[in-house]
Amino acid sequence: MRTVQRWVIAIGLVGLVGCGAVSDETAVTASDVTGGDFALLNGPDTPSTQTVKRGSGTLFDILLESSGGFNGVVTFSIAGVPIKTTSHFSPATLTGSGDTFFIIQTINPSHDTNGGFGTPSGTYPLTVTGTSGALSHSVGITLIVR
Repeated sequence: MRTVQRWVIAIGLVGLVGCGAVSDETAVTASDVTGGDFALLNGPDTPSTQTVKRGSGTLFDILLESSGGFNGVVTFSIAGVPIKTTSHFSPATLTGSGDTFFIIQTINPSHDTNGGFGTPSGTYPLTVTGTSGALSHSVGITLIVR
């Protein structure tokens, strides 16, 4: 009769407090928890470049597309918005995938309560960024104010 011996070997790094040893613990990111990743795209409902008259507004459709099982919460932000405008995202966050709308309202010179010239005319390249934990992706849109 043969005797079978089984050995269980556990391999790992153990950090010792106060000894300067290194631990194998690492930071957990959103992609570790949810898996996958996401992308931001110009949505199908609006053009990525839009022209408005001062005193009017518009909206941009932004599509959140997930891949690899991503199901995290994405928070949106914007950069490049001209002065003397109001804007917001609706909704401000999405989970997994879907559409958000960036809504912007310009100010007409006659309605500028500070006695100014309203929203300045010009072409404004805007950057929409979606962030979920350590993941961050952007898409560009353009607002032209006449």
